[in-house]
Amino acid sequence: MATVRDRIMLSLLWGEKDFTTLKDELKVSSPTLSTHLKDMLEKEYLEFKIEGRRKLYRLKEKAFQSPFLSSYFRGLKAASDVIRGRIDALTGLRQVAEDEVALKAFTSTILRFYQPLNGSRDGYRDLISVLEEDISGVERLIGVRDLDEIREVLNSRIRFLDSLYSSLGPPLSVLWMRYRTRIEE
Repeated sequence: MATVRDRIMLSLLWGEKDFTTLKDELKVSSPTLSTHLKDMLEKEYLEFKIEGRRKLYRLKEKAFQSPFLSSYFRGLKAASDVIRGRIDALTGLRQVAEDEVALKAFTSTILRFYQPLNGSRDGYRDLISVLEEDISGVERLIGVRDLDEIREVLNSRIRFLDSLYSSLGPPLSVLWMRYRTRIEE
């Protein structure tokens, strides 16, 4: 089971959050959350900015090097490879079977992806690289607007990528949705 610190990191993958939001989302007491935030600030996993009367906490680069997030991203990468057909599900499962965090990220992502359809920071960078490749591929197709067949291929690809990145969760789903909003304008 993920520790409070791990759950804080997963929550902050979505973006900045204040104390009350974290407390309500994680369902922990104020003293428990306060202790963990102080510890994570001291270890330089987090930083904060003051906005009005609130402190908004966010992850620092060091958090992405933590064993927990490295394992989490390894599980997401294996799930992404299975969903894209780069590897079969059994191979993906074997890649993460020895690591409880990676295994949970892998299985929950696979389940989230298929249900709607009826390390190190390097794992995160790999996923961002895949996202950038997908964005580049979509942008190449956008340039050809007068062919119905190309538009249908583009729309089909975008629907697939919507499902994929929403199932992978933050931060990839957030980055993908920002991109989608930009191309729709």
